[in-house]
Amino acid sequence: KLPELTERAFSVAAPAGADTARVRVIGIVPGELLTETLEAQLPVYGGLVTADPAQDVLKLAVIERHGKGGLIGLGFVRGIGLKHGALASTVAHDSHNLVVVGAEDAAMLAAAREMGHMGGGQLVWGGSDDVTRLPLAVGGLMSREDAGMVAAEQGALLRAARKLGMNVRAYFILGLPGQTRDEVRDTVAFLRDLDVKFFPSVYYNVRAPREEWMMQRSSAFFNETED
Repeated sequence: KLPELTERAFSVAAPAGADTARVRVIGIVPGELLTETLEAQLPVYGGLVTADPAQDVLKLAVIERHGKGGLIGLGFVRGIGLKHGALASTVAHDSHNLVVVGAEDAAMLAAAREMGHMGGGQLVWGGSDDVTRLPLAVGGLMSREDAGMVAAEQGALLRAARKLGMNVRAYFILGLPGQTRDEVRDTVAFLRDLDVKFFPSVYYNVRAPREEWMMQRSSAFFNETED
């Protein structure tokens, strides 16, 4: 239910006659939900403020996708690391609208349109002949494929994002009730195979009896999961 999109949908107007514009920027803090409030001086072309990958400042769009007006929110973000292209996802807690971040407006538009054709999920847009997809057919949030297929597609997606310069980090939950030690080890092996930075933001003590499992926060890996 995406609105009709054109490249103007991602335009941020600059002050008249300006060659650069000072803007507020969302600063990502690795491992944290909270962000920083930053500022950056960005280039202006044709009266429009553009992203500047050289400063690690990308354009960010949130597009309403639930048939409630199709509003689009725009901003800028630092800390993703993308050098060119765009990323798009309909997994975006809690409203799960379409989030697109990119180095060029044209790439953001192409990624958003492709997401509309795909019906939701996640994708990396490196160009018309360089698109990596993770389709999530159930509400743009879940897949009907088996876990092995989804893991393979997710792995390809993360590798494609890293190829475009993204600082890929994996945040995940280990040791949920019902999860076995072997499943925990499989998760760890999958992430190690991707060769990305990863750590759990929440983990459970899988050594304790299940009725005593307590949710704990962690910024370190393997606190309670090593043999």
